[in-house]
Amino acid sequence: MESVRITSTGQMTIPEKIREEAGLGVGDVVTFAVENGGIVIRKQGANGDSYLWGLVSRQGEWDSPDDREVWVDF
Repeated sequence: MESVRITSTGQMTIPEKIREEAGLGVGDVVTFAVENGGIVIRKQGANGDSYLWGLVSRQGEWDSPDDREVWVDF
């Protein structure tokens, strides 16, 4: 088990060993959930909506009201 400290802005670093074991890399999207009094972090699959919006939010040229309308039902 690894421990990290949360900063005043709510940020934390996932330890390298955990990232490697979970197959997490630069640009991956993770989801957070509270389950049974604990926090569960999961790697979001490439087919999830949050993954697509994560990509869109990093691509300014794709982040317009028209683009959001196109992707809303995808």
